[in-house]
Amino acid sequence: MGSQLTVDVVVEIPQGNRNKYSYDKGTGRLRLDSVLARASALRADYGYVPNTIAQDGKALHAMVLINSPTLPGCVVESKVVGLLQSVVATDDGRTIHALLCVAVADPEFAHFEKDEDIPSPIKDDILETISLYSSNPDESKEGFQLLDQETGLRVLHESIARSAS
Repeated sequence: MGSQLTVDVVVEIPQGNRNKYSYDKGTGRLRLDSVLARASALRADYGYVPNTIAQDGKALHAMVLINSPTLPGCVVESKVVGLLQSVVATDDGRTIHALLCVAVADPEFAHFEKDEDIPSPIKDDILETISLYSSNPDESKEGFQLLDQETGLRVLHESIARSAS
């Protein structure tokens, strides 16, 4: 990881794609994990932050705004600009989180510092997309809200601490 505001995100679903890839520790290769059933494709690269554990016991997820899709398994240095959080908790009381980030290497998005800097149409697309892709049967179907950078960084640091213990 880089500075306090940046994280490495490992891409699982490239922008515009419906295939989800996961790293198979046994083979050391990427494996097609699933094909998302939704008709529309992702508006951002979707992945996880290594060395984190979110409330659900998995790595903290992130959506990365980037001009062109990367590749599954690609590590993207990303600036945290906000947090996507489920509006309603799951049946077991968990809140679903995903960092909202921008790719540091992409001049189209790198100048965004906080969630307020992102144009409303892009924010609306991201919120709709993550609501559609929250497809686990035990996860909330009520949608997501975009919270500020400070909240995103707090959740990130909690997830790092959880991983370290």
